Amino acid sequence: MTVSRWTRLVLFGAGFLGLAAYAIVRSLTPAGPALVLEGPRTVRVTLAELQALPAIEREGAYQNQYGNWRDAGRYRGVALAVLLERYFPGARVAQVRVEGADGYAVELPQERVYDPAYPLVLAYAMDGREIPEWPDGPRLVILPEQGRVGNAEYGVDSVGAFWVKTVVRILVETR
Repeated sequence: MTVSRWTRLVLFGAGFLGLAAYAIVRSLTPAGPALVLEGPRTVRVTLAELQALPAIEREGAYQNQYGNWRDAGRYRGVALAVLLERYFPGARVAQVRVEGADGYAVELPQERVYDPAYPLVLAYAMDGREIPEWPDGPRLVILPEQGRVGNAEYGVDSVGAFWVKTVVRILVETR
């Protein structure tokens, strides 16, 4: 079966218009990465929306399972408790699961999520570098006033297990 010259021209034109329409739609989509919050409802949160929330900026570092201090830097982001209250106002949070792009996840009981001495922060910048220049964000970090959090003081074998890189999804279990 042969395809006429006219048919090929129409198909080429349709393909071109389809690509042009796709490019236009992509340009209208908010730029930057987004993460998904799942709880009483499902919400897609963009980087711009995270940056519009009240920020915490502090020095931070964690102790790993071998007792070594890792990832020291100045982090800026939004407290997880503030993020949850913004998108799920009045929800009674029982537990939160934070998942990274690499499949790593951590389960956080309510006590950890709302601990004012050790705020869990969804950081979008480190040492003045923001996403996408900072490839580990958004990253779940723990930012106490003193800036570092050790295993003994946090009551765990490895505080590093709580620091989730490139967060893509946060699942919120409510009561």
